[in-house]
Order: sequence, then C-alpha cells, then structure tokens
Amino acid sequence: MVRNFARWMQSVDDRTEVPPAELLPSKIRRPRPYIYTETEIHSILREAKRIPSWYGLQTHAILFGLLAVSGMRVSEAIHLRDSDVDPEAKILTIQHAKGGKNRCIALSASTAKVLATYRAERQYFLGKNALAFFIQESGRP
Repeated sequence: MVRNFARWMQSVDDRTEVPPAELLPSKIRRPRPYIYTETEIHSILREAKRIPSWYGLQTHAILFGLLAVSGMRVSEAIHLRDSDVDPEAKILTIQHAKGGKNRCIALSASTAKVLATYRAERQYFLGKNALAFFIQESGRP
C-alpha cells in the first residue's frame, strides 16, 4: 500500500522516492497460535475453579472449559445470550461471528449437561431473566 501510494505520488511530484519492495514486506506475518496441552488446560480449569464465588457458581471454569472444547473465540463465548444455548439439542448458536455471520456449534453430551447444570444453578441464584448466558454474581453479563 505504501509503495502504491509512493508510485502515485511520484507521478505528481518527481522528487518522491518509491521504497524498494524488500524494505517493506507485503505480507502480514501473524504470530503462530499457541496450542495448549491437555495438562495446561487442566491446570487452567483447576485454577479457575478456585476463583471465589458467593453462590458457588463456577462461571470462569465453565467459560474456560467451553472455550477448550468448542474452539470458540473468547468474544463469542462472552457474548453468548441465554437463548443461544440449547443443551437439549446440543447446539450453540453464535450470533454475529467472524464476518458478521451466524454459526452453530455442536456440543457433546457431557458439555451440554455441564451448560444445562450451570444455567439451572445460575437461574436459582441470580434469577431467570438473564439475557446473557455467562453472568457475574452482580447480575451483569
């Protein structure tokens, strides 16, 4: 992009220098993703369970566990609405995913059971009128 602008600018002002191609790499180099080992995931979940909770809800552990088993982006999981989670059908619906599209994620029976249990406990302690799936004990998403 810089080189293209410089070429255009050179047509307007011949004093403009166009940088050599090797000076500014054209490809974006993204860092390699880090893949957590099973041991690291268990360690994260164990520590998340230690986060204090007035009601005994394991919100952080459930959130991190869902991320580990589903491949969801953090922002997708945090913004899950209660209506996006269907444990009976074993489906999560991600609203406005990458590219603005909706997508569905199939859940294993054990994950669906954990999410259903979390929802029931959350509703018992914090009420049934939650729009967001993951709620802080203050009642905020």
